[in-house]
Amino acid sequence: MLIFALLLLIPGINLSSMTQSRLNQRITEIGIRRSFGCSRGDIMWQVFCENLVLTFVYAFLFCLLMNLLSSGFPAWRVSRVAITNALNNH
Repeated sequence: MLIFALLLLIPGINLSSMTQSRLNQRITEIGIRRSFGCSRGDIMWQVFCENLVLTFVYAFLFCLLMNLLSSGFPAWRVSRVAITNALNNH
């Protein structure tokens, strides 16, 4: 069980570091938003929603890519079968 926890914790720390790096590049934008009256909660909610949307988009693209890779080659092979061979075998 400890190994599974570590396998989830290490990528989580990595993603957190990547998010922090991305937000450090946007520190001026965050400062301007705060100066116009956004609360800390508003900033946190924006960061959370942006990360959630990115996660869903990348997860969808990853699933699409895996589907293409796992079904693309078999579909290509089946589509190359001659009609006579396909009908004679069954």
